[in-house]
Formats: sequence, structure tokens, C-alpha cells
Amino acid sequence: DPENAVARQGMEQVQSAALDRALSAAAQNDDAKADAALEDAAAILPSSAALSDTRARILAMRGQRGASLLTQAQSALDAGNLDLAEKLAQQAQALGDNAQVQAFLKHVQDARTYSSHRPGQVISDRYLDLVGSGPAMVVIPLGSFEMGASGSENSQQPQHQVDIARGFAMGRTEVTVAQFREFVRASGYTPDSDRLGGASVYGPIGIIISAV
Repeated sequence: DPENAVARQGMEQVQSAALDRALSAAAQNDDAKADAALEDAAAILPSSAALSDTRARILAMRGQRGASLLTQAQSALDAGNLDLAEKLAQQAQALGDNAQVQAFLKHVQDARTYSSHRPGQVISDRYLDLVGSGPAMVVIPLGSFEMGASGSENSQQPQHQVDIARGFAMGRTEVTVAQFREFVRASGYTPDSDRLGGASVYGPIGIIISAV
């Protein structure tokens, strides 16, 4: 009897009880129980304003919870606890897939692979026990490339594939004699050429490589 006002009022009361259950479950972070109660309420009066309002309130509650989890995840990432940061971010993602969570998870992945740097980023770390900073270095992205020459340049054969499976940084330029001289002066390091009384050089002075 769709025109029966008394029946309609009774259905609204039954739906109201289901909506109260949904809100109570949402307040206790029981998402499955909240969704089940919303389904019960929708089966009673699917187009009621009360149902739409309760759904919006529960979505807002989940959004606030997700934002709180993401804030905690950022604190964990700042503290270097990558496992906890990823776990909290995944919990936030379960409350609603969004670009902010995806971007954060990318930061966590970069932190695991590149020590919080970005592929291609130029960095220059300060010395731990000396004044100043090291030479400019470039964060090398993961991937593969062909090394060597396929032609008649025998010194660069055989050509082979190199796989980069771990992030690292490499100096943008070769180490110069002046840079090495400054390193020796500042650190007190004794080069092999001094210790052994001589040395032979077959190529560049060196390349700075740092695991990130």
C-alpha cells in the first residue's frame, strides 16, 4: 500500500534503525558491518534522504580516518620506518583509492629503491666529518642497457646487457686531480702511489659511486 502514510512511517522507522547501526559500526571502524547495515537500509527505502545523508556521513568519516592514517604514514616515512609507512598507506587506500595515497606509495617505493631520492635527481651530500659537500651526483634509475661496442672497437667488446637492479648515485663528472688532492688534504688519506712509491694510470682518475 504505497499511499499508506502509517506504513511509510513504519518503514522509515525500520530504516532509521538500520542507519543507526551503520553509523555505530562506522564509528567503531567496522566498515564491513557498516556497509551491510547500509545495504539493509537501502532495501527498505532506496531513495530516502536519510539514506543519502547517512552514506555521505560515513564517507566523510572514512575520509577523515584515511587522512589520519596518511599523516601517521608520513611520520613513519620521515622516521625511516618504511614497512610501517607502507602498511598505514595501504590501510588508508582501503578507505578510498585516491591520487594522494598513490603518490605517497610512490614515495615509499622510491625510498626503498633510491633512498628517498628520485631517478635523475642531482644530489650533493654534505660530508659527515668535514666541512663542505661532495661533488654533484646523479641518481641512476633502475633498468637495463647495452654496454660495449658491437663494431671493431675491441677494447669495448664484448657487447653485453647490464641490469641495474638497485638504486645508486654516480658522479656527474670524472674525479679531477684537484678534487682528489683536496680529498687527500682534508682526510689525511695516503694514496697507493705514495705508499708504494709509484703508480700507473690506464684511464680516468676515478668515478664517484654511492649506494643510495
